[in-house]
Amino acid sequence: MSEGLTYPALSARFAASLGSSEQRRTYRRVLGSLERWAANEGVSPLDLSAAGLATFLSSGTVGHGPTDQARARSALTEFFAFATACGALRGSPAAAQETLAAAAETSPISAHDLLWLIDAADLVDQPICTLVLLLAVNGIGVQEALSLDVESLTTSRGTAVARLPRRWGRRSVIPLCRPVRAATQATRDGRSSGPLLTGATSAERLGLIEAGQRLAAAAASAGITRSITPEVLEQTFVALAVEAGVPAAELRHAAGEVENRDSHTSYAAFTVSDHMSMLDPNRFA
Repeated sequence: MSEGLTYPALSARFAASLGSSEQRRTYRRVLGSLERWAANEGVSPLDLSAAGLATFLSSGTVGHGPTDQARARSALTEFFAFATACGALRGSPAAAQETLAAAAETSPISAHDLLWLIDAADLVDQPICTLVLLLAVNGIGVQEALSLDVESLTTSRGTAVARLPRRWGRRSVIPLCRPVRAATQATRDGRSSGPLLTGATSAERLGLIEAGQRLAAAAASAGITRSITPEVLEQTFVALAVEAGVPAAELRHAAGEVENRDSHTSYAAFTVSDHMSMLDPNRFA
């Protein structure tokens, strides 16, 4: 490849072609982040597969927040179009664009949209409201949330917790922030055993497919037009935690063992709940 079609040369030419100085700075940061990330992976950004591009977007290198992710997708979309026009894109432009579109579908929702979704689900489908809060506010993964039993819910030193089974008979203690604790109490509805989240027409455990369908219905009732999936809500927790100032180390161990009262009070979900209380003090304060 000629020197003019290398990634550094192309990214410089692309940035210089932008009209706004603010946009140039933003896009240069994104493209620079991609170059450093790809170098660390041992590949050229121009050789990245669709899966590689998706991994970069989800790595947090460009930020986890909705605004950061949207800016990164815009920068990459325009850069790949520029590189294709220059005849420099070695991979499939279609695959790259499909990856960016898929990333947009799983990007976090805003805190305001989350509130709309919680309020709508609270009215039309209480178990789904609880699922939304477990994923987007308490940071529990969807498979873990669906696996919860009523018996999993208890208290530890005065704090409501969920005990999740781990390998070799171990259990992780996950503190539940106040709105999540209230939602789980409403969902259990006096039951002392059995799955916490159940199907709409039976007492069987709620499955992933039905959860997705009921989540989509709740989003539609809230007037949210974009696709809302459990994966979107998991990403939303990360975005909210970052916005609230939760350290990266606490996010990596968000579903880990909690040993003491100090860990309970500094747990990431408590910080996210406090952050949300600025928008809805009645539910989150």
